[in-house]
Amino acid sequence: MAWQWSIWSILELAATVSMIVLTFYSSRIIPARVRNLGLLLLTCGTLYMFSHALEIGMVLPAHKYLFYQSQTVILAITATVWLAFILQYIHEDYRFSPRTIVLLCIMPVVVTFLVITNGIHHLLWAGTFLPSDNPFMFIYGVKPLFWILVASIMAVFIYGVFLLGRHMRLMAEPIRGDAFSILVAAIVVLIFAVFTIARVERTTPYPVSSLAWGLVIAFIVIVLGFRYLRTTHIRPIAEQTALESISDALIAVDKKNRVFYMNPAGERLTGLSLTNAYQQPIRKLLPPWRQLILDFVQEPSSLVKEISVENKGKYHWYEISLSPIKDAVGHLMGRVMLIHDITDRVKSEDERRDIERKAHLASRLSTVGQMAAGICHEINNPLTTIIGYSDLLTNKNLPENMKKEMGYIREAGRRVADIVRQLLVFARNMRPTRAMVDINYIVNGTLKLREYQLRVANINVLTELAPDLPYTFADPGQIQQVFLNIVLNAETEMKSAHGQGTLLVKTERVDDTVKISFKDDGPGISEENLTSIFDPFFTTRKIGEGTGLGLSVCHGIITEHKGRIYAKSTQNKGATFIVELPVLYEPAPEEIPSEAPQEIQQTVINPGSILIVDDDILLLKFLEEFLITKGHHVVAVTNAHDARKAFMDKKYDLILMDILMPEESGIELYKKFQRMDKSVDSRLLIMTGDILGKATTTFLHRAGLPYIEKPFDTDALTTKIDEIISRNQHPTVAKPAKLPTMNSEQD
Repeated sequence: MAWQWSIWSILELAATVSMIVLTFYSSRIIPARVRNLGLLLLTCGTLYMFSHALEIGMVLPAHKYLFYQSQTVILAITATVWLAFILQYIHEDYRFSPRTIVLLCIMPVVVTFLVITNGIHHLLWAGTFLPSDNPFMFIYGVKPLFWILVASIMAVFIYGVFLLGRHMRLMAEPIRGDAFSILVAAIVVLIFAVFTIARVERTTPYPVSSLAWGLVIAFIVIVLGFRYLRTTHIRPIAEQTALESISDALIAVDKKNRVFYMNPAGERLTGLSLTNAYQQPIRKLLPPWRQLILDFVQEPSSLVKEISVENKGKYHWYEISLSPIKDAVGHLMGRVMLIHDITDRVKSEDERRDIERKAHLASRLSTVGQMAAGICHEINNPLTTIIGYSDLLTNKNLPENMKKEMGYIREAGRRVADIVRQLLVFARNMRPTRAMVDINYIVNGTLKLREYQLRVANINVLTELAPDLPYTFADPGQIQQVFLNIVLNAETEMKSAHGQGTLLVKTERVDDTVKISFKDDGPGISEENLTSIFDPFFTTRKIGEGTGLGLSVCHGIITEHKGRIYAKSTQNKGATFIVELPVLYEPAPEEIPSEAPQEIQQTVINPGSILIVDDDILLLKFLEEFLITKGHHVVAVTNAHDARKAFMDKKYDLILMDILMPEESGIELYKKFQRMDKSVDSRLLIMTGDILGKATTTFLHRAGLPYIEKPFDTDALTTKIDEIISRNQHPTVAKPAKLPTMNSEQD
């Protein structure tokens, strides 16, 4: 191809190079969402300038005609790319459907076909080369169809300008600045395009294309505008990054409740990707979010609400904030929901409330424990009197039927004493008092306690007790407490489930273990609760119906006995609680010289002088009467003042003294006795109903004094008194093993 250099061709080639540089530079400042189409648009403008430069520089008319035709094709492609660019620019995340792509491709394909085949049909140009007013250009004989194509290209371009102008008022301020630069550049191109169309017959003596240089100006406007507003791009990028990185789910819908945006957290929450959910109605979302979101988007205004959602059997709590999306004039365009997972917060609040409730309950239990300890002390005094007088009357010459009835009274008193002792265990966490026990006997006794209640509740009790069950070393009161708690739970569950039931209690020996099972036909225990039933404060009952302490205490008792307690259950098929206790034997007592017991047994114990100090008048009268019947000389006083006076008057063989007394306690009185007579320790026997009180325990541990626990019977009292008086009357007699004292672990 022959080429002729001129000032005009050099200028346009220089402009082409400048446009190439501007295109590369623009790749750094064009918004990411339209970067590809933006660069393609600038490339089309550069190609148009280059094609026009080649048209000017060619020597032969045919060559000029070839590049002139190529400019028409480039303009058609440029207009199409311009419209696609605008569509993607004004709509974030705009996705071209196949139908849209086909429509956009129609015009460039048709124009290209008509240009290529013009030599056959001559519908665009006549194909003749007429000289123009300048030596570099020709007139190509334009036909009417050419003007139709030009009008179509202009219409597409103008439509893009219209869309951009209309949506500018809806854009955020930073993006609106970029859009304004694009709009100004587009208007510049339109104005220069009109100049080009007006001189299409080449009447000017200068071969300068108005449209080509209009593109140069447009390039400069876009680059300067974007460069000036470059910092504003940080904000939308930061906003987009923030939306995609936050842990809260964000879902936006349009006026027709179709999803047009979801961040990654929203995708994870709903189980759908934005690609699958885009432009899809909410009703196509996965449950449970389908109906939930559909209900929320119906709200006319903003709101914040907390909800719980069940998914695969697990509950999660969410805080949903709904906000309307409005245009600049206030028209509703859609709604956006921010879904914040507050499960951890709700659980922590529940745990805090649960801890507060437990603390309150623990405080109440502590108060109940203190009250129980006080009540037990008050009960023990009259209970000792009842048991004591029943012993006295039983030993008198009474008719056999009356003796039998006295035995009933004594047995009832012992039962009350056991109850009081269990209350003290609860109140003061007493260490178990163990002995060799028959588990079958404890089972029968426990069922006997609940016999009436079980019968009234229509619960049939069956027992399969192994006759050859070995004895084991355990605390009978605590073991009965465990059995009673299990029976009570089974009774409650069966009664609430179907108003009746069957309870099977079975004992057996398995190797070196005693196995006790309690099987009911109640509602059973769910699998998730089965591992928690022995946790402190765990309960499935309503507030106020259970503390959640029963099974926890049972677990502690059995563990203290080196045993196991566990449950087996199937939902709606009853539950079986199993207690396993090791077969243990009572430890051998401390060895003492054989001569001591023999010498004590052979020693004659003479009646002694005894000082009794107790504020309970009835108990005092019983002790006085009982000890007098044993031949002792007794002085009984009800207060510390009279006790000191009696102590100064005579040296007694035994001082039987209570600890808890008004005005001056037994501990204070003991200290005063010690100051008066250092040998008083060998003649003291403490009696107390508060053996678990911290002050009492500490005193007995430090002083090492013998004591007897209320309520006591006459045999136990006689044994204790005889031991002390015997030592004092016969000091050469070997001292028996030291009486048990409370150790510091019981404080």
